[in-house]
Order: sequence, then C-alpha cells, then structure tokens
Amino acid sequence: MDTTEEVTVAEAAEILGVSLQHVRWYYRNGHLVGRRIGELMLMFPRSEVEKLRDNKPKKSGRPTKNTPTSKPAKSKRPKSPPEPPPEAKNGTPKKRAKKRKAES
Repeated sequence: MDTTEEVTVAEAAEILGVSLQHVRWYYRNGHLVGRRIGELMLMFPRSEVEKLRDNKPKKSGRPTKNTPTSKPAKSKRPKSPPEPPPEAKNGTPKKRAKKRKAES
C-alpha cells in the first residue's frame, strides 16, 4: 500500500460526499482499504478513496425527491365541477335572509 498520499476519515468523507460514519462503514465492510494508526486514527490512500468515489455502490432505500418515480402519469380528463354544499334545515343563506326580512 502506497503511504505517500493518504487522507483521514474526514477528508475521505468530503471526497466521497458522505458522513464520517459512512466512511467507517465502508472500511469495516471491505469497500475501502486503509490502515489504523494507534487505536483511533484511520488513514486511507487517496487513490483508493477516489476509486471508490468513481465506483460508489448504488444507494438503496427510499428515493430522494429529485429522482423520478415509477408513478403513472396523471389522467388528462377534466375534473368534474365541485358539488354544491348541502342545504341547511332553513334553506340556503339567501332564503334565510329573506325569511328574516319577512319576519321583521
């Protein structure tokens, strides 16, 4: 492994466009080759990080809002007119106003 050009977990995350935890996941699952320095430090060859960036595994899970979905196209039929509101016991508001005027 070439140690001339190595990057940290944070630099690898920035190159890959993922979180620090995701870089560590790549390392644990064998997607990214690196080496440990002590107990806490991880270093990765820049070439390996760039190779992973170019051949990044496809995302799984829920699609983002910008990705096209497989929903069928909306129907081009015109919408039916809205139904009138149901009448009250005393009739429509105009009839009630007329009744009040007549009672006065």
